[in-house]
Amino acid sequence: MKKIILIIIKLIFIFSAQALLSKPFKLLDSGNPELHHCEASSAPVFKNYKDSQNIPSFTIEADFEKINNKNILLEEMEEATSPGFFSYTQKNSNVEISIPVHIEARGGYRYDECENRPFKLFISSENKSYLDSISDQHPFKKMNKRMRVVTVCDQTDAGSHWERYDRRLLLKEYYLYKVLSLFKTTSFETQLINLKLRDVNTEKIIMNEFAFIREPKSKIAKRCGLKKEREDLYSIWDQDSQSMNWFYRNSENTKDMLYYPSVDMSSHFQVQLFNRLIRNDDLMVSEAHNMARLVKKSTGVVYLASYDFDMSGVVGGGPFEVNQTIQEDALEIPSWINERKEPHRIKLAQVKLMLSLNTKISNIIKNSHLDAQGKGEMNVWLRVITQALQQWLSDAPDSNADHT
Repeated sequence: MKKIILIIIKLIFIFSAQALLSKPFKLLDSGNPELHHCEASSAPVFKNYKDSQNIPSFTIEADFEKINNKNILLEEMEEATSPGFFSYTQKNSNVEISIPVHIEARGGYRYDECENRPFKLFISSENKSYLDSISDQHPFKKMNKRMRVVTVCDQTDAGSHWERYDRRLLLKEYYLYKVLSLFKTTSFETQLINLKLRDVNTEKIIMNEFAFIREPKSKIAKRCGLKKEREDLYSIWDQDSQSMNWFYRNSENTKDMLYYPSVDMSSHFQVQLFNRLIRNDDLMVSEAHNMARLVKKSTGVVYLASYDFDMSGVVGGGPFEVNQTIQEDALEIPSWINERKEPHRIKLAQVKLMLSLNTKISNIIKNSHLDAQGKGEMNVWLRVITQALQQWLSDAPDSNADHT
């Protein structure tokens, strides 16, 4: 009950913020409805495990009592850290490698609510050089010496209902990333792993479960021919216009220039459409909340990549039960698309693209590690959104007409 209340409070805050803030960006219509193309990741931890049943196994030893300590509040997150060791077996030689790492808890809602906090781990330049010297296929290769890890939320009894429930939530979120990757545009690469966590205080295994890792923002930017948005941004609320103005900081740490990015319209619609289809409201383009804003150097145009789908209705981490409301919710998708301000050609291109991926999405679900209930829920979702998109397409004006 406490989790549901906190989720509802968070969603109220998001909706209120979206209503209060004007958009500190403008949408740019390039005239081309196609999405920005990105190359596949060349990091071995992603490219070497394309077989959905062949996933890497990692073991991490650290002070997880400290990392998961509920007395270390969200605003004190920098204290929820620990040195540790990261171990894995080399894929080709079967030699076990163990290296020192530094671990930091992360997250927002999951930091506060989960017994197992998500975390990121770092290796030193020296240890990175050591790994490079023994293999060009190690897990940290082309990962900026870091790894961002998403784990199941709670520590539950093996074989229990709650263990299956938490695993189902994590896997559904992971497979949404894989669905998004089919668009071959600005979306984060992820990899499912078998993760074993050992606490150094008790020397006990506190987790032996699925988890997944997500690539750093700098890496998605690079493979998409883009760069990360500058991080020296700050905002000032303008009382007269009732809007948030964004500025870059200059060398004197004062406002330098107004930041008013041009966001690619196709990218913006793609992000909004996908998150609408999975019923995810936990994102804000204007605040870059659960949103990477990636910039094309030559033009300054911004492309979007959303992440963190744990609060979406499809995953089940939000205040909705998938099979209770998803059919009714899907009925509203055609009108939602119609009410969008993007040109018809952009809507048409992306609805057709989503429908063209139906078989591939179905195969992702079929070949997944989800249990029967999880696969059933994902198939229900795919069926009803397919019907909704087909309905919109059948009612859409002639695609040859000029609708802008």
